[in-house]
Amino acid sequence: MKTTLIRDARPDDEADLQHLTWLLWDHHHSQKPGRFRPADEIAAAKQPAAPSYQLAERTWVAEASGRPVGYLKAVLRDAPQSLAYQPQRIVIILEVAVLPAFRRLGSGRALVAEAQNWARESAADAIEVPAFGFNEGAISLYSKMGFRTWFVQLRHEINQ
Repeated sequence: MKTTLIRDARPDDEADLQHLTWLLWDHHHSQKPGRFRPADEIAAAKQPAAPSYQLAERTWVAEASGRPVGYLKAVLRDAPQSLAYQPQRIVIILEVAVLPAFRRLGSGRALVAEAQNWARESAADAIEVPAFGFNEGAISLYSKMGFRTWFVQLRHEINQ
């Protein structure tokens, strides 16, 4: 395994994390250009404020040879009770990206494990991760780590 360390992201990681984020965005755009915007358009957009039910946000970095080779961003949220749902505290994995040369070597698994630890430490009831159907590698990783289908959202393209 090339990855030697999982740590909290630092301000000096910004350029490396931006590069990884662009790779993630470009991957989604290349798979579904009719749905996902190109990375340069996303980067130019203003980030919305965090919702009031979001308690915390964390970003971890997978580091090898002194440089970031992957990252995971997650949030801790209190999901309020609604007509159908009981209230729950949930960690949601928002983004995971690993440089191609470091994929399938344990970086993603170690990052997800760190988010799972945070969920336990935060007294979360669950940890969730959205994954697009075309991202078979991610779905395989999450399944091997104990994630199970929770919600399925189907899509039918009308003008394709």
